[in-house]
Amino acid sequence: MNTSMFGRIAAGLGACAIAMTGVALSSGSATAEEGITYWEDGNSRFNQLVSDTTPKIGDTITITTQFQRKWADEYIYSVKELVPACLRYIEGSAGWGGSPSPSDKVEISSGTPADPQAYVKVNAPNVTSWVVKGLGSGFGNKKSIAMQFYVRESCGTGVSMPTSMHYGGSLGSGSYQDKGPAISVAKPPVTEEPTGTTTPTTTNPDSGNGSLDTGSLGSLFG
Repeated sequence: MNTSMFGRIAAGLGACAIAMTGVALSSGSATAEEGITYWEDGNSRFNQLVSDTTPKIGDTITITTQFQRKWADEYIYSVKELVPACLRYIEGSAGWGGSPSPSDKVEISSGTPADPQAYVKVNAPNVTSWVVKGLGSGFGNKKSIAMQFYVRESCGTGVSMPTSMHYGGSLGSGSYQDKGPAISVAKPPVTEEPTGTTTPTTTNPDSGNGSLDTGSLGSLFG
């Protein structure tokens, strides 16, 4: 093998090592586990998204519902998001199409022992404010409403908790129980205690009289 060929192979191996390092670094990045479900009802289509379905205690998550229509337009009058009662709605976070909803248009229920689901209901400013356009035989553009929730310590970890959506509009109403992505709060990492035992390395003070063995020194020097 000549020198130039060896150089090309070495350079190729180096580039491969750099590429593999980049892959390892990229794959190590932590990302939220987004959840999405969708369903259709007549000429309406709904998508529901949860920004992180396995959040930790203290995290903030966003729940978004998207509406689509075909053929006729529909005006949305109100949207109710039903969530686990251990989630706390973040005041002022609800909004249609990215525009915040006035506080007097937002109703909040924290749930009851008989009904473990809380809800946030957002009402349109007026009957024509929120319109979902139909597009012939195909679905039109998505219109969305979103809101944020704080994950409280009262949330049980590792338990699947459903989300739901109800709404009312000019073409009727819909109650879609447990249609949204389920949320399961992540369990905190477990730190394992050491299972083995260690032997002390200190010298037992009672094992000898503490005097220097001069006999050994005498034999050493003759």
